[in-house]
Amino acid sequence: MRHHGNLARIEVDRADIAMLASPKNAKSITEYFGQIGFKYVTLDLAGYRIGSMNESLKEG
Repeated sequence: MRHHGNLARIEVDRADIAMLASPKNAKSITEYFGQIGFKYVTLDLAGYRIGSMNESLKEG
């Protein structure tokens, strides 16, 4: 998970994306991250990538 202010960006292996995006899991994940202070929760469809945090730092 990467955080960008009040946004939580979840990165997982591409094979796990569908499981996390199921309605039941998405609801639980959204509720959990909301409880710990995140307003927005996203699932990175590109999957987990080493160095992806550096990509956003270069852009900003």
